[in-house]
Amino acid sequence: MKTNQFYIGFTLFLVLSSFLCSAQEESIPEPPSKQNTYFYSIKSYNRQSEPPKYMRNGIDVSTSIPQSRWRAEDSLFYAYEQVHLESFEYALSIFSKLNTDTLQEPHAQQLYRTTLQQTKRFEELYDFNKKTLPEDTNSVLSVKKAALRLCQVYIAHANKNWKPEEDTIFHMLYRPEAISESPNYRKKMKALAAVAKNIDSALRLFVFLKDDRDRILSEAFEEFGDFQHNTFYVSNAYLCYAIARHYYRNDKELTNKYNRTIDEISEKNYLLPSFRTLFGKVINNRHKLEEELTAAEKTDTLDPKKTFLPPEREKKKDYLPWLDYQLIILGLIFVLLILVLFVLKTDHRK
Repeated sequence: MKTNQFYIGFTLFLVLSSFLCSAQEESIPEPPSKQNTYFYSIKSYNRQSEPPKYMRNGIDVSTSIPQSRWRAEDSLFYAYEQVHLESFEYALSIFSKLNTDTLQEPHAQQLYRTTLQQTKRFEELYDFNKKTLPEDTNSVLSVKKAALRLCQVYIAHANKNWKPEEDTIFHMLYRPEAISESPNYRKKMKALAAVAKNIDSALRLFVFLKDDRDRILSEAFEEFGDFQHNTFYVSNAYLCYAIARHYYRNDKELTNKYNRTIDEISEKNYLLPSFRTLFGKVINNRHKLEEELTAAEKTDTLDPKKTFLPPEREKKKDYLPWLDYQLIILGLIFVLLILVLFVLKTDHRK
């Protein structure tokens, strides 16, 4: 009888323990996870990339010689430095005296683009992009077409022929059927992703070293966010809306979209993308060009008498490091004295 009671009690204990454990597991919420953005992911924006090594060297050379001896190449490197220091008007005054048609390296081209954009030379920016950006006839909306479209909107807005509240920059983003009519889901998504990538690449040309208010950029990112939300992923849409608000915050409709994506991400238990990590802010003189160049100039003007060190003497190999040189001499003299005494003693016995 006691044995049966024991087994019954033990069974009840196990049942209650398992019930309590399962209830405890159910009460612990599942941690949020990153949304699976299989077809298209927005990568981190490098809005303040470091100057290439050749450009660093050129800037060092140009600042180490008097300006009266500068060649056109030295002036060009100095203009590059001014763009990185965000002195855009000064950089433009130097660029305007040089032949910018010879700019081939991507980073150099981007510095000139940013200078034209920040000084509101949108017609010149349009011509430069038309000349330097590669053609892509296979794409419905290429990087070049998207960049030129943005330039056209900037020009129209400057002439008061474009209104953000009424007009659209990228009409195609609201008509996905114009991008692909394929009945195959994967093929259609790949076609949409190709257009998204081109739009993203074009927008990156306009956000380099730029943090000041810009209604056109805000509208462009808002439209890109709508496209991401309607076609791809809410996480991507949130980032686009966050960038749009970075450039213009006085749009209530944009703010509502931004808040709704946050709520949707929370409801679906997704991780909220980090705006600071993926986009961030432009840091003033991030690569410390002025400090480095000033330090370099100081080291070049040091007194050579104070910094010169004589060459080290060649050290001869010491085969008896444990013996002192003077002790060796005294030892030899002592041995010679013993030998002399021994010889004299021998002669005396004879």
